[in-house]
Amino acid sequence: MTHDWASDPTRWQTAAASGGEDEGEWTDTFIRQSEWGVGRRGWISNSVYLLLALFFGGIGAGAALLALGLGRAHSGGYFVAGYVLAVGGKGFFHLLFLGNPWRFWRAVCRPQTSWISRGIIALSLFSVVGLGYMLGPLWGLLPALAGAEPVLAGLCAVLLTFLLVYDGFLLNNATAIGAWHTGLMVILFPVFSALGGAGVLGALYGPLHGRVPLDIHALHQVEAVLLAVGAFVLASYLTYLYADPFLRTSAWEAIVGRLRWVFWLVVVGGGIVAPLVVAGLSVRRPVAIGVMATVALVAVVGDYAFKYVIFSIGGYRQQHASPTLGTVRARHSHA
Repeated sequence: MTHDWASDPTRWQTAAASGGEDEGEWTDTFIRQSEWGVGRRGWISNSVYLLLALFFGGIGAGAALLALGLGRAHSGGYFVAGYVLAVGGKGFFHLLFLGNPWRFWRAVCRPQTSWISRGIIALSLFSVVGLGYMLGPLWGLLPALAGAEPVLAGLCAVLLTFLLVYDGFLLNNATAIGAWHTGLMVILFPVFSALGGAGVLGALYGPLHGRVPLDIHALHQVEAVLLAVGAFVLASYLTYLYADPFLRTSAWEAIVGRLRWVFWLVVVGGGIVAPLVVAGLSVRRPVAIGVMATVALVAVVGDYAFKYVIFSIGGYRQQHASPTLGTVRARHSHA
């Protein structure tokens, strides 16, 4: 918890008691975090592996959950794609983030305190249950599991929902980082992950729709709801950043400054506006599959860009006192 030095009455009382000699004006310095996603050692480092793990896990869980809801046992390749992205992509980059495979077991053994541990446990359980769902109801390779389709589908849905929402809880738990420590993270991350998952399904619809049925109109309706919620919560988050004086000069200034092209063009334009236009047009008339697939891929990139921006504006407040004239004179007298 940071201390509000500007409103601390004891500081001014101390200064008055010492004849007006204060130890200096307190200055806030923004220190950008470099452990998650935007490390100073470039892209090939542990810092970016967690960002990639959250990205692949989010779009994979979103794609599998939407395929499960729209197609159930007929979702076929759509569910498989989500499974591969979530289990393969998230699992692989989580292992790289941990650095040593043996650390995996230590990470799993701390679910009472670590959101990463809870996420790894949920991912491990989904890897088993999802595989059973594919081998049984989807492919019929294990007839004994074919009759358990409702149970397996329900378990998959619960685990996928947890994988969608846990990223937001993970960042919200970082109490020292003001741009992350807000309940809005718990809504923003699953919404954008679900939109990225919808983008994966939209991109796969072209090559798969002839063999694997998918209600594309229902997908666009779900996507329209997610886009509306995402736009509202994102606007609320920007308002939250601008309302806080410290976050306004750190996180907000980054969004309108060095990250402006990534945020406004890729996140807002590609991740929200373009899919919303396509979803709106699809209600009135069919949209060309090529256009739909292109916009869907742009939405996937928009999800990654959103998470990159959130990681980039994460940082903590460091406070230090500027030396007064009396302090400087004392230092020179001792020199």
